[in-house]
Amino acid sequence: MITVGDNKSRGDDFVMIIEHFEGNWAVVVYNNSTFNLPKELLPKGAREGDAINLLVTLNSETVTEYDEDIDLLSNKYFK
Repeated sequence: MITVGDNKSRGDDFVMIIEHFEGNWAVVVYNNSTFNLPKELLPKGAREGDAINLLVTLNSETVTEYDEDIDLLSNKYFK
């Protein structure tokens, strides 16, 4: 296992190491924990041992649309 020591994030940008691949999944290391990410989210040509940045942001517009859909379905089926 690759150990990533004191892996600091910069804002909402997280640095991870690709440890290995399992089928359509990349096993990545962040703060000495492993996580699976779909390979399709990785840049083309990403390989084992590469460092990747994962940027996490909120998408309020999509959440609002989802909430509206849930409200419509709730009103239709539960009232």
